Amino acid sequence: MDVNGLGQRGKTLYGKNTYEYEKRISAFGWKTLTVDGHNIPEIADAYKEAFKAAEKPVMIIAKTLKGKGVKLFEDKNGWHGKALSKEQAEKAIMELGEVDKGISGKISDPEAVKPTGQKMDFEKIEVKDEDISTRKAYGMALVNYFQNFLQWWCLMLKSVIPHFLKFLRKRYHRGFLKCILRSKTWRELRWDYH
Repeated sequence: MDVNGLGQRGKTLYGKNTYEYEKRISAFGWKTLTVDGHNIPEIADAYKEAFKAAEKPVMIIAKTLKGKGVKLFEDKNGWHGKALSKEQAEKAIMELGEVDKGISGKISDPEAVKPTGQKMDFEKIEVKDEDISTRKAYGMALVNYFQNFLQWWCLMLKSVIPHFLKFLRKRYHRGFLKCILRSKTWRELRWDYH
């Protein structure tokens, strides 16, 4: 869980108070590990610790600053999903410093996830070589891959369905659950099956 105190529409209810999230998550029987979300060794240690916990699920809570390292929007509201101008992007890249492009890694496919053998026949969304929002890319990727993995469920932890997930919902209703949090306090969780 990334706790940066800012949501799409403003400050979050508990801000950067990770203790409030720890209390709520622990109440559901989860083990919680709180880390500095900008400290890579600390994050790596938390992952190692999480893999040792066999008897209960683990939530790593990372305290972060949204946009860390770029003065224009570090820890500032109003920048969620907003594109930078060319000049702003150049300045931001300069502020972040040199990037080692030689660092890479491989994300392995989860062992249990294999295509079902069944397939939904709906048209894939063409992916063009253009800049698009993260939300749109996410929605398009779900549509294009979901038809091969019909055992997947899409869980939305929002009071509204983000615009581009409607791509998926329109084409395939059965695997869609919407989770609604009431009053932003985690007192009630309702599952709407579509």
